[in-house]
Order: sequence, then structure tokens, then C-alpha cells
Amino acid sequence: MREKIDDPFAVIQQQGLGSSEIEVLGSLEALRLRPEWYIGPGYASSEGLTILLQQTFCMAIDGGLSGETSALSVTIDGDKATVQFDGPGIPIELVPNTQLREATLMFTLHCGCRAVREHPPAAEKYCAPGLAATSALSSSLRFSTPSGSQTWSQEIARGKVVTELVATGAISTLTEISFVPDREIFGEVRFDRDSVAALLARVNSDVPRIKTSLRFV
Repeated sequence: MREKIDDPFAVIQQQGLGSSEIEVLGSLEALRLRPEWYIGPGYASSEGLTILLQQTFCMAIDGGLSGETSALSVTIDGDKATVQFDGPGIPIELVPNTQLREATLMFTLHCGCRAVREHPPAAEKYCAPGLAATSALSSSLRFSTPSGSQTWSQEIARGKVVTELVATGAISTLTEISFVPDREIFGEVRFDRDSVAALLARVNSDVPRIKTSLRFV
């Protein structure tokens, strides 16, 4: 049965946890050991890869329902998937009473993105285990997101922080998430065009204001 965390950020605030405790709290190692509990029994197939991709739509769907996101693109280049969307992006504010930023927690804490969604029921339809599932089951993941007049970027591998979240100085209006699913978990990594196209068609149906595009390189 999937672990339920109603507001994982609240646990961090109440207990004053730091970055060294996040791995334990997030249970991402458990997710790597038993991925079928989180993304289903077909995790080792193209179905599992599509579910990983689906998790990265979380903030785009939330933004679309708020009237702030209008475009979502997916590019598949071999074993690498890149998602881009406009709108407010991924929040980078410091979590009160900690030195941790929301964006980092969303990718390293199981179900961490629940704490920042404005439309939890609809967003959860697309990312029940959350962005951390994609992070934990990818050999590499990089995201960049605009905030104010800057773009913030971070790299994560197998659910663990590789580089700190930093402002790059570049200006962009798009959030980008690129990831490579871990061959230790999935074996051969091959995204199925029809499955990804069907996922984007569902986005178009559920949130018509979001225009989607798909490209296989």
C-alpha cells in the first residue's frame, strides 16, 4: 500500500530537519527497491517510462488549471526525455524554519509536490507518487525554472542531490525537466511513441487550455 503524506513540508518545519535527514524522510531508497509499489507492476516496460514522464507534468497541470500555463512540450531523444512548459514553474522559496528550498524537496521527498499544488485532486491524477518518483528512478535528472528575473537550476541522480539549487543568471520563461531513466531499474530504456502521445492527448482533454507537442529525435 502506497505511503500517504498529506503535507510532508509540515513535518520538516515542525521537526526542524535539514538536508541530511531528507533522504530518510523521503523513503526514496524504498522506492528504488520496490518501484512496482509506486508506479505499478508494469514499471519495467514502456508503461513504467510513460508513468515517470507523467510525473513531470505535475506543475504544468497545476498551472493550466490556474490559467497560467498554456504550452507543454515533450522531446524524446534516445533514452532521455525533456519536458518544457510555460507559466509560474517550480517554486524555489525557502521552506519556513529550514534552509531548504521547495524545488529541491519536490524532487527528493516522496510526495513532496503535494505541499505546493493549488489543485491537488486534479494534479494527483497525473503525479500520485510525485516528482520524487522520477528523480529516484532516473540515473540523472536536471531541472531549470524561472523565478523573478533569474533562472534556477539543479541536478539530481537516483533521488540524491548532485548540485545545489543555484541561480544561473540566464533569463528564461520556460521550466525544463530532463531525465534519463535508470537502466539498473528498467533495463532497456525505450519510450513508446503511442503511449506518450496518448498521455498528451489526455492532458489536452483534461486541461484544454494547455497546447501540447511531441517530438521524437
